[in-house]
Amino acid sequence: YETEGNLNFEFATQMTRGVVGWLVDVAGVYEIPLITGDMNCDGVVDFFDIEPFMLALTDPDEYDITYPACDLLNADTNGDGEIDFFDIDPFVTLITG
Repeated sequence: YETEGNLNFEFATQMTRGVVGWLVDVAGVYEIPLITGDMNCDGVVDFFDIEPFMLALTDPDEYDITYPACDLLNADTNGDGEIDFFDIDPFVTLITG
């Protein structure tokens, strides 16, 4: 809940993830390889990538906040340099193939 002196939990979570992602990036702590279709950056393309893929497709800014250590370009499953409707069929093929 939001009252004076209290911080909104969802906002605090998003800010924390964003700051941690930025710190990891700046520090060069680790590099997550670009794996086409791996939208949650767990190293595999599977059922658990569907929700993050849809988030990347519909709200790229929110995807960056929610998955700060992942590369949005993982959603470019048709390789045209854009994240759009045309990436859906190749993504489904990766998940089911």
